[in-house]
Amino acid sequence: MAVGALAPIALATPDSYDQVNMRFAGVGAGRAVGVQFWVGSAKVLDSNVFAGSLNHQFTTDAAGSASAVAPTGSGNVLNGRTLGTFCTDILERVDSNWRTHNLAEVTDAPTTQNRANAAMGDGKSNRLAQLYNYGQTAGLLNGQGGWASNADTGANKDQGAAFQLLVWEIVFGDASETNWESSGALRVSGLSSSVRNYFAQFRDLSASYSSDLAGFRASSRSGSQDQLVIIPLPPAFFAGAGMLGLVMGARYLRRRQAQLA
Repeated sequence: MAVGALAPIALATPDSYDQVNMRFAGVGAGRAVGVQFWVGSAKVLDSNVFAGSLNHQFTTDAAGSASAVAPTGSGNVLNGRTLGTFCTDILERVDSNWRTHNLAEVTDAPTTQNRANAAMGDGKSNRLAQLYNYGQTAGLLNGQGGWASNADTGANKDQGAAFQLLVWEIVFGDASETNWESSGALRVSGLSSSVRNYFAQFRDLSASYSSDLAGFRASSRSGSQDQLVIIPLPPAFFAGAGMLGLVMGARYLRRRQAQLA
């Protein structure tokens, strides 16, 4: 988690994003792993890091060192919540101080590749959405994309680590490669056979899942690790959806009655 930052990430127009204040609130299931990050033939990172689920507190109010935020939409429903996250950064750090983050569509979220900052793109974003859809279906993730289990067991820790490693490999490498651990920009060491097996299981099973995922977002801030989260829908949405369903149902019944008359 605590690794040095490279060049600041250049974001798209800030007005196009919702903003929230957030801070790191502890780790969940995971393992310490050895990580190297390579840019071409240059090794720019060689460190032990925590690979696993994280927890972040969110607020849309002024707090700590962060200035007041005027959210444009989805940020409102994060106010006062602590959600589980997985990160898409390996070169920056989490922060227990309140910081203002942009919330972007995952496809637009910046990634650091070859010291150049670029949007994630549809390919990586869709593959991450497949993984998250699988994770929710399999009961690994809760409704907001956080790790569902707090069990202090070896299996739970191995699964949390494998899930985070797969997120990193999707973003920075090629998870389908046989030698994914030791090739590409991101290289890892110190993995048990259990973590490797869960990695392969999550990778293979998630590939057939949908790439559509409502509320899938990435928090982004230069100097902080970017995080994946599923924005919880506000209560008004469910009320509106229920009313829409009643209206559509009534219209359908009227059409059917007219056809049968």
